[in-house]
Amino acid sequence: MREVAIELITESFKIKLELTEISSLRPHEGVLEHLKLKLIRSMLEDDVQIDPIIVDEGTGVVLDGAHRLEALRAIGAYRALTCPVDYGDPDVELRRWIRSIKKVPSTFLMEIVEGMSLVPVDTLDRAFELVDSRLRELALLITGGPLISKGFSNSLDGFRYSWQVEQEARRIGADVELIRDVEARRDVEAGNVIIYPAPPTKGEIVDSGLRGELYPPKSTRHILPVRPVNVRLPLKYLLGEGAEGAAEELRTRTRGFRVLPPGSGYGGRVYEGRLVLFGR
Repeated sequence: MREVAIELITESFKIKLELTEISSLRPHEGVLEHLKLKLIRSMLEDDVQIDPIIVDEGTGVVLDGAHRLEALRAIGAYRALTCPVDYGDPDVELRRWIRSIKKVPSTFLMEIVEGMSLVPVDTLDRAFELVDSRLRELALLITGGPLISKGFSNSLDGFRYSWQVEQEARRIGADVELIRDVEARRDVEAGNVIIYPAPPTKGEIVDSGLRGELYPPKSTRHILPVRPVNVRLPLKYLLGEGAEGAAEELRTRTRGFRVLPPGSGYGGRVYEGRLVLFGR
């Protein structure tokens, strides 16, 4: 349920911001406990929700901001600041995070191959082709020759396999980095082990959120034509049963802004779409 909504329209962008009941929001990804706890501390210290949660306007499925949602839920918030988008818009792009693993012992690789029933494939290009076209759920990309799963059921299974391998790799002290899919070839050539799951569809993401069958943390990423950041809405509008004055507060906090081009950094991350950075 949406209680408060404002719309910002300029010559270069259109953004909607809303206060939405948390009970109506549906995450599609799990969260990392240490990141959730970090956000809880930050919210309580700053007494604001800094960035809106990006949601599919038709279903309430959370596209970006699962950790913010769970942090708000943990502090007893009744509502969240959200930015609803039309998920059917082709300009809202769905991408995936890929796991790149360094310092992996050969014995660990053998355990992966045996545990996942992977089979060899002729070339790296062929492995990319089979997985990217969703004919296989997963590829293990290594310098000695790529390996792929035997079939395809759904993308969720591939990401769950990827998550299991990541946890085992971290357990033995390997370095695991999240990279973009376009960076996978570079890291294979550098000698890293790449866990490369098939790309999900938007339909799978929505279905995952509505069914509560979550993708592992940090599985997907979304590129928006324009993304609002740094709104900094005080928590008092999110914690109480009423939201009086919230619309005016939002208008005040969104009067001043800068539009940052694609490739700009914010909050320790580089974004591929434009950012609307609020605050004077």
